[in-house]
Formats: sequence, C-alpha cells, structure tokens
Amino acid sequence: MSLAPSKRAGERAEADQIQRVDGFEAAPKNGDDGQELPYDIVCVRAVWPSTDLPFVGVLVLEQGSEVESKSCAVVINESQDRGRYYLRKNQHEALVKRGAFYLFSVRDPNTDEVIASKVVPATSVTDLNFSWIEAEGRATFGQITWTQIFDREEVESR
Repeated sequence: MSLAPSKRAGERAEADQIQRVDGFEAAPKNGDDGQELPYDIVCVRAVWPSTDLPFVGVLVLEQGSEVESKSCAVVINESQDRGRYYLRKNQHEALVKRGAFYLFSVRDPNTDEVIASKVVPATSVTDLNFSWIEAEGRATFGQITWTQIFDREEVESR
C-alpha cells in the first residue's frame, strides 16, 4: 500500500531536517518495550537555535531530547487555504508527558522544499487555539495552521 502524498512529503521533510541539523538522528520506531515511540527524531548531541531553526521558549535541545516532526504546505488547494498540522491527541499527550518538542516545518507546495522551521515545546502547543475532534473510525485529532506557529514574514519572505 502506498503512502498518501501528504505523508510522503512529511517523511521527506523529516529526512531533510535530520540531514540539515547537526545533532538530529532518526529515532527508532519502537522503544525497548516494543511500543511505537511518539516522536521521530532524537538529539544525539546538544542542538542550539539558529537563523534557519529558531526555538520558542527553550535555549537548547539537550542530548536525548525527543522531537516530533510535523510539516505542512504553505497552501493546500486551489483556493489557497493555509496548510495545517495534524496532531493526534494520544501522541500529543505522550509528548507533553515526556517533555518532548515539535519541529514544525512549512514546505513549498510545488517542490516540497522546507522553507521555514521552528522548534516548539509540546507543552506550549497545548496552549494554542484548536479543538480536539472525535471522528468515527479515526483517532482523536486536532489541526493548527502554520500561522499559529510562524509569523507570515518568516514564511513568505523566503
């Protein structure tokens, strides 16, 4: 079964970030207990903010920090709606409990090139304006637009 285009684009953005950020490595899919881990990236050495990778509310990602990668396109359809990040409630709660972080990326919709990224503590994401949606046959989820994480200038000026 092939992956949805948005899932493939997200995996490419994650791989790009792992290559670009010294100290990021792909996390194993499962922990020692065999359970799926709620994050994609682990810091194998300290990572500091930079012009290309600003942080919100934290000065450094220490070795061992756990990071969940989320990406979206600047716009998602012909009507040019802003891209949204899809958060799963169970995963988000696990990230908060672990003191983990999100790595939010915004992609060019035509090339999937990452044009802006930012690291945000999972606890800070809890305070954003969004609701959890319970849909039959799906895990409870929420959506946030990239404008809740980035100033427009951070994305549109690149």
